[in-house]
Amino acid sequence: MALTEITVDYDAAAAPAAAADLEVYDGVTLIANGETTPIDFGTLPAGSANPSYTFTVNNVGDATATILNVVVPDSYTIITDLPSSIASSGTADLVVELETSIVGVWAGNITIVWNTEGEEGGFDCAFTEGFEAAMCYNWAVTGEIEALPTLPHPGIFNPFRVSLVYSGGGNNIFPNKSLGGLPSAFPVQSGLNNLFDDSFPGEFEGEDDYRCFYVFNDNEDSAFENAIIWVESQIEGGANIQLGVRNSTEKQKIVIEAIEVTGGSLTMDVGGCEFTFAYDADIDVWASNLQSAINTTCSLDGVTVAGSTFDAGATELFIFDVSFGGDGDNRAYDLIEFVSSTLTGNGILEPAVQRTTAGGPINEVAPAIGSETTPPAGISFSLPNRDDPTTVGTLNPNEGFPIWVKRSTAVDAEKTMPDGFVFKIRGKGILNS
Repeated sequence: MALTEITVDYDAAAAPAAAADLEVYDGVTLIANGETTPIDFGTLPAGSANPSYTFTVNNVGDATATILNVVVPDSYTIITDLPSSIASSGTADLVVELETSIVGVWAGNITIVWNTEGEEGGFDCAFTEGFEAAMCYNWAVTGEIEALPTLPHPGIFNPFRVSLVYSGGGNNIFPNKSLGGLPSAFPVQSGLNNLFDDSFPGEFEGEDDYRCFYVFNDNEDSAFENAIIWVESQIEGGANIQLGVRNSTEKQKIVIEAIEVTGGSLTMDVGGCEFTFAYDADIDVWASNLQSAINTTCSLDGVTVAGSTFDAGATELFIFDVSFGGDGDNRAYDLIEFVSSTLTGNGILEPAVQRTTAGGPINEVAPAIGSETTPPAGISFSLPNRDDPTTVGTLNPNEGFPIWVKRSTAVDAEKTMPDGFVFKIRGKGILNS
C-alpha cells in the first residue's frame, strides 16, 4: 500500500497567544476591575499617622505582565511600588498611603497600567497619557482628613503671664488623665505633681507611658518671641523622661502651568501681605526671586523656595516648593493666594497652591491617645537641655502649644515615687503695637 502525501495548512493566527492577566486583592477579597465601591482608608484628624493599604497583585495569565505605570489620586502616595514586571503565576504588593496633612475628602481611582510582555495591543487607556495601547486595572479609594479644632485658651490667666494647663478637655483636674485632646479649663497652680502614677516593682517595668500638657502665653498685648523649652534637671528614681513637640514646618507648593513663559511677574498674598516676584528663564533664579520677595516684603526670614520643572507634554509645569522655617515660624500659615499676573508667553494658567505639610505645634490641638501606653502619632522625643533646647517659636497673645512627656521605666525599677524633672521655657516679651 502506498502512502499518499497529506498537506495540512496550519493557521498560526488561530492559535491562542500567551497573555498576562492581572487580579488585585484586598487581603483575600478580589477587587473587581473597575470597582466603584471605594476601599475606605478611614476618617482621621489632620496630622495623625498616615494610614496605608496593601493591595496584592496576582498575574493569573500565562505570560509575563509588564507594569508600565501606577497612578494614584491626589493626597495618596505609593510607599511600595510594583516591580517592572510580574511573571505568570507571580504576585507583588502595592502599598499606598493617604497623607493626613491636608484637610478634605480624598477620593479617586488607583490605576495599574500594563500589557503582556512584548505586546503592543490592548484596550484604550486614554486617560493615562502615553499608554493608549495598554491594559488598565482600576478601583476606587476614599478617605477623609478632618480639621483639628482651634486651640482655645482656657480663659484663666496666670499673673506670671505663662500658664501650664492639663489636657483631657472639660474640667479635667487629674494630671494622670492628661492624655491629649483639648486643654482643660483647669490650670496647673503650682507644679505638675502626679503627672504620672507612681509605679511599684513589676507594674511598669520596661514600659513607656505618656502624658500631655499645654503652655499658653497669657499676655493680652505682647508676644512671647522665639520660645524655647528644655529640661533643667531630673530626679531619677526608676524612670527617666523625655519631651516631645511636633516640630514640623509649614510647606506649600505653587504650580504654574503654561505652554511658554517669556517674561513678566506674579503678585501673590500670604496672610494679608502682598509680594511680587519676577520671572526668570532659569528656574532656580525664578525660585530665588520668590524667596527674596516673600522674606523681604512680608518679614518672614525663614522662608526657603526650591524650583523645578516638569514636562507635561503639551504644557510645562513650573513648580515652587515653599518651606516656612526658622525660629518663630513653627505654625500653620494661610495658603498663598494668587493676586495678579503680568507674565507673558502662551497658555499661562492661574497658579495653583496646595499645602503639602501642615505647620505646628503652635495653636495645635494634641491628638488624644487611647491609653497611657499608646505613643502619640507624629511626635519625636528627646531630652533637650539648656545648651541644646527645643525651639517652639513665637507665641502671640493667648496662643499655646502642647508638650508631650514620655516616661521610660527601667526593667529593674523600684517604685518611681521620687522621680521628677524641672521644666523650663524661655522667650522674649515683645509688645504688640
